[in-house]
Amino acid sequence: MSLRKRLLWTLGITLTLLWGVTAVWLLRDLHRQIEHTLDQRLAQSARMVAGLVSQLPAEVWQQAEPHRLSIPPIEGLACQVNSPSGEIIAQTHTDLGGVLTPRQPGHSYRTVEGVKWRVFTYQRNSLTITTADRVDERNILLNDVLMVAIIPFLLP
Repeated sequence: MSLRKRLLWTLGITLTLLWGVTAVWLLRDLHRQIEHTLDQRLAQSARMVAGLVSQLPAEVWQQAEPHRLSIPPIEGLACQVNSPSGEIIAQTHTDLGGVLTPRQPGHSYRTVEGVKWRVFTYQRNSLTITTADRVDERNILLNDVLMVAIIPFLLP
């Protein structure tokens, strides 16, 4: 093999490896940033619900049957508000008790009936607000974003 061909092969392989490592590094960073953004959205949802619930007049709670408010379900997001005694006072989904059961404040993962959830628990004014996202829905969004980032590099 001539010196010119070896040089071209060496440069080609080196550049390919360099671009490959850079692409993997950038995709990992993109993945981490998207996860962080979705976690922030989950936390902001809990804080927003806490603010809204704390502003409700006492008459609203007295008229609720049996002192429980129903929050209209939001696509891709579940929420539950618990009183200091642990009683559910508001919720979006009545069938997600295992997911929305309050635990330690902060982010965590929970698996209920084979479905994995990303959960955020927040405490404010003696209320505990728990919000949750399905991890599979988060992964679909992440995969869509990654495909948009990768496809332009694969097309000639």
